[in-house]
Amino acid sequence: MQIGFRLFGLGILFACTLAGSFASAQDSIAIQFLYGSKPNPKHKATEPKWFGGKAGGHVGIAFAPDSVLNFVPSGKFHWIGHRDPKHSRYVVTDQRSFWKILGGSNGALKTVVIQIPMDSLQRSRLDQIQEKYLAQTPYDYAFLGMRCAAATHEVLAKLGITRQRSYWGTIFGTFHPKVLRRQLLKQARQNSWKTEFTPGSPLRNWQR
Repeated sequence: MQIGFRLFGLGILFACTLAGSFASAQDSIAIQFLYGSKPNPKHKATEPKWFGGKAGGHVGIAFAPDSVLNFVPSGKFHWIGHRDPKHSRYVVTDQRSFWKILGGSNGALKTVVIQIPMDSLQRSRLDQIQEKYLAQTPYDYAFLGMRCAAATHEVLAKLGITRQRSYWGTIFGTFHPKVLRRQLLKQARQNSWKTEFTPGSPLRNWQR
């Protein structure tokens, strides 16, 4: 009888260890949001203006350590999206370069990072999308067109993480990073995804 209980206990221990190993090895991506900001009035003389101001912001997909996939303009800015020429590109930047897109650095920026678990099929699909989009940009970057938030939503939709929309539905439904951020934070609460917040420098007024 004692032997039976010991074997049962060892079985439970092995199952827990196996589950812990699986959890620690689970694949994921990190959606990184940079908040828009402007200098606090008391610090205008020392704090620089950042691209987009308080209404700005940026978002990218960290798919590996120190590697962030993000959509950026390239060439003359278009107010309305063009079929050709496309003044845009997908890039993979290191973490420090990603922070500097808005003119900041780690600690100075207000950020939120949302960790999203992925299975092997999603990882394979992301690798395919990344290879294709880095080789040839799929759409133009424009004010009334695809920008960083809409582009990120489009990639996540292809992975089954966000809802699939039409081209214009993606543009108007995710016009600003704030919209996508709120959507993913809601999903994070529902699915117990890990989130990490950084408050940003008190010398600046931050988007909420």
